[in-house]
This record gives sequence, C-alpha cells and structure tokens, in this order.
Amino acid sequence: RALEAGEGFYALVPFLDMANHSDTPNAMWSYSAGDNGRARGFHLHALMPINQGQQVTISYHENMDNRRKFAQYGFVTPGGNPYDRLPGFDKLQANRQYLLSKDRLWETLHLVGMDPSCPDAMPNAALATIRSLPLEEGELPLEEEAKSCRALRRALESLGQSEFKSPADVDIVLYEDIIGGNVAGDEVMLAVLAYRIERKALFGTASELLMAHETRLHEKWLVQQGHKDSKDEVVEAEGGSSQAAA
Repeated sequence: RALEAGEGFYALVPFLDMANHSDTPNAMWSYSAGDNGRARGFHLHALMPINQGQQVTISYHENMDNRRKFAQYGFVTPGGNPYDRLPGFDKLQANRQYLLSKDRLWETLHLVGMDPSCPDAMPNAALATIRSLPLEEGELPLEEEAKSCRALRRALESLGQSEFKSPADVDIVLYEDIIGGNVAGDEVMLAVLAYRIERKALFGTASELLMAHETRLHEKWLVQQGHKDSKDEVVEAEGGSSQAAA
C-alpha cells in the first residue's frame, strides 16, 4: 500500500506499512515536509492508550469512495461506504436537473424507518444515495418532482444494466462458495467480488429509495387532486404516468 507524501506523491513506508486498516483505528499517521520544527518524514501517533502486544491500526483513507479505495488498496469495507456517489449524479446537481425536494425526501425516509438528521444511524448505502441526489430546499410542484424522480430511477437502471453483467445474488453465492471452499478462488477474486457486491448494493438501495419516494409523491398528488388515498389508485396513477412518459 502507498501513503501520500504531499499532494500527488505516494511512497512505500517500511514499518508503517505493517499497520492494518481499521474503521476505528487506535493510531494515525501524518507526513511532514520538514516545516514547523518537525522532522521530515512520516509520523505515527497513538489516538488512545495502546497496550503492549496490541495491534496498531490506522485508517488507510479519509473520505474515500470505494472505487478509489479498491484501486489504491485492493479492498472495500463491507456494509456500504457513505462517501460513495452514484456516477454522473453530481452533474445533475450542478446543472439543477431532475431536482427533488429535500423536505419531501426526508418525509419519505422517515416513512421507511430512516432518520437523515441522525446520519450515524442510517445505512451507509442510503447515506451515499441521498448525498448523490440533486436536492432543492423547499417544495417543488408534485407532478414535476414525480417526473424527476422517475427519470432518476430510470437513469440509474440504465447505468446498472450497462455496468453489471450479473445480479448481486450471483456474486454473493460465488463469494460464499469460495469462502466455504466449495469453489476454487483466491484473495484477488474475493476482493473483486466484494467490490462488485458493494457496488450493486448501492445501486439497489438507491433504486428502492427512489421507488419509495416516487410512490409517496403519487400518493400526495392523489390527495391534492381530491382522490382517495388508496393503493389501487396509486398503482393506476403510476401506470398512467409511465405510459404518458413512454
């Protein structure tokens, strides 16, 4: 593994290279170019008392998404990465395209059992999703927002179809078979599978949240139009909207 020695420069560091990664490390490293009275080089600092014989761990990354983490270190942390982003969605925010109301999205998240005001309690893939979406403060016209939500979901499905050649279940079964010794495979294959599983989980979470939000928007639209708030009418409205969009 390489450690950053100033902007754009990386180095292999004996001894420090022996420290394993942890999401809750007991030490940290820093690099000094020799200024402010510090010796030039890499420095290892304890973040808490470390007992003799206890493993010293550091964090290999700060705010690093899985693509960079996998490319630089060859692994990803299971359970999602809050610093991941849905590809291409940053341009939508910059161009103010397919905007969703932040307040309404927060309502949807509460309905599915998530509290965005407590990010530490949210699934990492859900955090990565809402941080990727183009959000607008305040409310937007319901019909306009529903169309935006549908367009985002379809764009995500299209990206997934072009990027993934197999469903996540296939990768999970293969990963478990290799771990269990039922199928031949090495550490490199396991690392690749782990990356693919996490990537597909992010897309799956984003698709589910967008679907939940789109359904919620249709329910609110029906109430606004004076219809009964029934699942049958929501399904009928979704079908009619899809045909109109097609």
